[in-house]
Amino acid sequence: MNLNLLSKACLVASSACLISACSGQESLNSTKGSQEDLAVAAASKALTLKGHKGFKPTGEIHKVDNSEGASAYEIVFSNGSKTFEVDVLSDSYTAYEIEEDIELNAIPQDVQAAAAATGEDIQACGHYQKAVKLDSGDEVWFEFEECNNGKIDIEVKQDGLQVVTDENDQTARDMS
Repeated sequence: MNLNLLSKACLVASSACLISACSGQESLNSTKGSQEDLAVAAASKALTLKGHKGFKPTGEIHKVDNSEGASAYEIVFSNGSKTFEVDVLSDSYTAYEIEEDIELNAIPQDVQAAAAATGEDIQACGHYQKAVKLDSGDEVWFEFEECNNGKIDIEVKQDGLQVVTDENDQTARDMS
């Protein structure tokens, strides 16, 4: 057996495997990128349709399982003075919620009282949002995010003051 020929055959075979593995990884990365691009486009369109023009993605994107167990993207947009988070289903690229970052004092007193009735210190939450649920007739909810040192989120529906707590929220926004 020719050792030189065998050595060249091994080199060719290993090169072919490496090229194949690398091109497969590139395909996975470009698929992920195109999925995020589709989600960002859907989120941007939803913001524009709701009258929020001039907002650009900040680059902060989280892929999560939402409260209904569906996979979704949370995409952050800003215009320099206001910030929105848009939630988009990853299977259909449908925007289902637009959340505006707000200050605690912008939340109605009855909503604050309902959130405080959970026993959490709502003044110590990480941030606050006014959420419009696009998939529920534009219901308005107020969100008290990352309360109790990031362990719990509280949501209160504006009409009827229904309270929902989430002790399993896995995402934390980059608030720096």
